[in-house]
Amino acid sequence: MPLTRHFYSSEEVFSSFLYTTSKGVAKESVFWCFELIQSGYATEAISLLFESWVWHYGAFSIGWFNRMWKRLGQQEVSSDDLLEEAYQLCQLSIRDHSVWNIFSRQLYNPSEGYDRVTFRSPPSFPSADTKEIYFIRAIYQHKTSAAWWIAQWISKNRFLYLLEWYCKHILEESARSDIKQFFESITNYELLLGYSHDGYDRVSHLLMLMSLCLTSKQREKSCRSIVLSSPVSEWSVEWSQLLGRKAARIYSIPYYGLYGTWGRGRMIQTKDTMNQLFDMEKGVLSCPFWDEALTGKGYEEWEEYFPDDLPDEWTRSEKEKSHGSGILRVNEKVSLWGYTKRYMMGRSYLAWNRGEWNQPKRIEFFEEKEIDGSDSPFQTLLSMILSQEILSSPSEELLSPKHKRLVVKK
Repeated sequence: MPLTRHFYSSEEVFSSFLYTTSKGVAKESVFWCFELIQSGYATEAISLLFESWVWHYGAFSIGWFNRMWKRLGQQEVSSDDLLEEAYQLCQLSIRDHSVWNIFSRQLYNPSEGYDRVTFRSPPSFPSADTKEIYFIRAIYQHKTSAAWWIAQWISKNRFLYLLEWYCKHILEESARSDIKQFFESITNYELLLGYSHDGYDRVSHLLMLMSLCLTSKQREKSCRSIVLSSPVSEWSVEWSQLLGRKAARIYSIPYYGLYGTWGRGRMIQTKDTMNQLFDMEKGVLSCPFWDEALTGKGYEEWEEYFPDDLPDEWTRSEKEKSHGSGILRVNEKVSLWGYTKRYMMGRSYLAWNRGEWNQPKRIEFFEEKEIDGSDSPFQTLLSMILSQEILSSPSEELLSPKHKRLVVKK
């Protein structure tokens, strides 16, 4: 991957932007977004912003997503809007790993999401089909995993119809317009992600389902579009004054956020990436900014872009802001478990954590699931889900409602 405007490895800036937004580190997130924009990677920045929201925030911030989609899901996008939405994402109060958790459970054990439903029901049902009644009851009882589990035996068109039916007939009236807008926006996710993907089709369906499984209070809070005052414009002016200078390299790549993605995240500790700074002609090749800036110029005409000497002449401490050794131990594999334990162990409010990740068999299962070098961890997980065989249809007895009572032992 090429070097960016200020000689960071572009794939590591992608990782840094994803990592810092997932942690809510506002100024650093905006900085990495700024570097991507200045390097010609605004489209990739929007895609990463969407992925960060999907996997680390999700259904608890519908208002942010609806607003962001209106601003960034267009043919022409303002760089100021992109920087601002990166900042606003970091201000969200609830981070949630339910999407990752539910798909991980499904991969480990396709039947794990099953749960009994009770007799608590909405006033009506869309049909007399047992699976559809179970599905509606699970949503009504806020049992996301159970609703997603039964959805594998419901056709895609029928699944979407049932969600629309629930929104129209059962959902509180005050939330309907926001949820309908969310359904429309998330269905057209490719305008943000930059491409369509069968796995992300499923992600969008799960997020639609999650929005209905929230409680009324959770949904009301989620649908609020709160824009906090921000210092983004001041930061942008400050950084713009440093463009092209070594001083513009304000932050070091967050080394601990690289695992499982690109570059040093797949490199063992005995190797490093310093050689990228010694061949500028090769290093900047294919970066949109450099492709445009250097078109028709010979190497001897590049001096104006290196006012603070060539990167290979910088001090080691300066080079280490962007380059250095890998993070893997010798013979260590890049696996879904490695990614999960580093970045996906936060709360999963809609998946009801029960300590499953402490089970040795589960850990061993995910340690064997290697992340392909051509895919992100998200695409790897989704591709494995897509390749699963659908289980045989459950019996009506399993889907019938049961009374649940709390029994207290004296």
